[in-house]
Amino acid sequence: MATLGQYSEAEANDWIALQRGGRGSMEYTSDGLVVMWHEEIRKSDGFIALGVDVLQIFVQGKKPTDLRGAEDAKFSVKHRQAIPETEAGLFSPQAPKDINGRLFAGRALDLMQERHIEPQQVEHLLKTAKPNRKGEYVFYLGEAFSSPSVVTTDQTGRVVDVW
Repeated sequence: MATLGQYSEAEANDWIALQRGGRGSMEYTSDGLVVMWHEEIRKSDGFIALGVDVLQIFVQGKKPTDLRGAEDAKFSVKHRQAIPETEAGLFSPQAPKDINGRLFAGRALDLMQERHIEPQQVEHLLKTAKPNRKGEYVFYLGEAFSSPSVVTTDQTGRVVDVW
């Protein structure tokens, strides 16, 4: 099972909301057990494959307690195997930070660091790309640091995701 480190439950809720907009389906528990699945159909012969991902969200190295929209009743765990604290605590997500007047979520900062993306590149994309609103998020698609580049903000302009 994979793990996903987040700085806060609010950032974990952002990640969940953004995943729900993607392909496939997803269910999760209030303490962060996530199951995502999707079907792929091979065009040549109609063969259907089912892809499934299972992961555990951690907030500051601990399981969350009350993720928004969780459906605990849909889960029945037969054999619990605890993930050792040392494994969950290997990744320490960054704290949110204000950079030149714009708030960046810790997850966005982690992704930027991993991909060598500078805040100025993010700002350039936000200024030059056309915003596309979907629910409570705004997506900006352009050519700022890769082809294509995507920056996601919430309604306040806080950067929550960078690709």
